[in-house]
Amino acid sequence: MSDSLTEDDLQFLGRPLYGFLSVAAGPTPPQPRPVWFEATGQG
Repeated sequence: MSDSLTEDDLQFLGRPLYGFLSVAAGPTPPQPRPVWFEATGQG
């Protein structure tokens, strides 16, 4: 696996990406939390 991002990776990460994360140790049932992903200038 490469440690650097390709141009395709940066294009993919250059647009808004979001998802939801649930953890088992939270309230019953686990509550999803929004998460945000983005690329920085350092990759």
